[in-house]
Amino acid sequence: MIPLRNKSMGRRVLLRGSVAGLGVAMGLPLLEAMLDQSGTALAHGQDIPTRFGVWFWGNGTILNDWIPAATGEDWTPSPILQPFADQGVEAAVRVLSGLRVPFDDLSVHDIGRAAVLSGTWDPDAPVPADYIGAPTAPSVDQLAADHIAGPTPYRSLEVGISEAGNGNGALDRLSTSWIDPINVLPAEFSPRTLFRRLFVDSINIDPQLRDTRLSVLDAITQDAGELSAKLGQPDRIRLEQHLEGIRALENKLNSSLPAGCEVPADPGDPVSATAAPEPLQLRAEAMADVLAVALACDLTRVFNFRYTAVRADTLFSNLGATVGLHPTTHDGNQQHIVSDTVRFTMAQMAYLLARLQELPEGDGTSLLDHCVVMATSEVAEGADHGLEDIPFLLAGGGGGRLTQTAHHRFEGESVSRALLTALHAAGVQLDSIGDGEGSADEALPGLLV
Repeated sequence: MIPLRNKSMGRRVLLRGSVAGLGVAMGLPLLEAMLDQSGTALAHGQDIPTRFGVWFWGNGTILNDWIPAATGEDWTPSPILQPFADQGVEAAVRVLSGLRVPFDDLSVHDIGRAAVLSGTWDPDAPVPADYIGAPTAPSVDQLAADHIAGPTPYRSLEVGISEAGNGNGALDRLSTSWIDPINVLPAEFSPRTLFRRLFVDSINIDPQLRDTRLSVLDAITQDAGELSAKLGQPDRIRLEQHLEGIRALENKLNSSLPAGCEVPADPGDPVSATAAPEPLQLRAEAMADVLAVALACDLTRVFNFRYTAVRADTLFSNLGATVGLHPTTHDGNQQHIVSDTVRFTMAQMAYLLARLQELPEGDGTSLLDHCVVMATSEVAEGADHGLEDIPFLLAGGGGGRLTQTAHHRFEGESVSRALLTALHAAGVQLDSIGDGEGSADEALPGLLV
């Protein structure tokens, strides 16, 4: 059989089968047969898609341990940012310091959430009683999805790690992804459920299938074999590696994750700060593994990864915390623990970037080279609810639109300009973002090619 050549396979090829009576559709990574002769675009002339992601954590950081000592391209990671060097992905990370929230009427978490994710804020918006105002525009990930989601099965994916809310509000009402202030997008906390949602071709997962240990790979064996016989040797190896990776991921989800990773009965209920420790690292790494596959298979091009919620009471007992994160940030004797929690969180983000970097895509480039991942929090430091020097990272290559790694200091610039920069890096050429004091119509200098 003559192997498939360039321009003979479309990007939307799926391996199909059935398991437990339900259809299974498994996406493929980007194969050589899907690329043009140069290996830099899809076979039918389209650019390799750029993906956009938001990584969010609550309660800010410790600025002395966050901001690198040097600016420019020769920066070295600060203590909190050291995990990016440990994972070998520091070359894909840009640190943006000096940014501020442009709204100054109230220094609270709610303002920060709205501003760092949309550039908007209305203190008089009609919202639930435990809120103080609300954003007036979609979150930045949903703006990106409007432009780059394309023909993917999932317009965006929203995932969460810590299920701990706070004493003032239900967790999902503090979502970090929203279409409008009322229509927030709740996070999925179960990597196993997300895996089944992505690879089992059914809108409503049948409980029988969710509980079974049958592999979705068993369902598409025949289809995979027929495709492999048509591929050239490099693509055949790539397909085998992809299926082996899926098998390993599925085994990990079926055997390693504790019961706490199942979807809770009522995800809107906050979790007490004194609850049993959550499997944060295990859950985050499994979620990163699933997301990497989803992006590689072009099941989605936009994601929102909420590690901890706005003013979350997540209990980091593994780091010596005895109460939730939010009260810990307000304890002057516990600031070293706050620093450790942010470093721990950055280690999970570094793991995700490393997974994206491991996946080849195009000629000599990786999936990470075709991603833009922005990371931020709703306040600078939780101790004083500061809105000056908001922590902000831009990671990935943006399909060649982002300059090389550096620490950029933008003293007093609006965080809205960073949002616009992130969107432009993903190929979303909006003229402006935000509203009122949060409006920005120019990207930050020195970051875009």
